[in-house]
Amino acid sequence: MRIQRLDIADLLDDNPSPQPYLAAALDKAYRRGIELACEETNLPGSAFPAQCPYSLVEALDAEFFPGEPSDLVS
Repeated sequence: MRIQRLDIADLLDDNPSPQPYLAAALDKAYRRGIELACEETNLPGSAFPAQCPYSLVEALDAEFFPGEPSDLVS
C-alpha cells in the first residue's frame, strides 16, 4: 500500500482562496511561537527575532530546514 503525501502546498494549489491570508497567519503563528518559547525557556521575547526570519515560501516548503545540516543525518 502506497501512502500519498499531501502537504500544505498541495492543499493550497487545490484551494487557493486562503492564500491572501497566509502572510498574516504566519506572522500571528510566529508571535504565538515566541510566546510559547518564552514560557518554556524563561527567555525574554527580545531573545528572538521580532519578525519571522523565514519567508512564507520557506515556511510552506516541506523540504526546507533552516541552519546547517547535521552530521547525524545522512
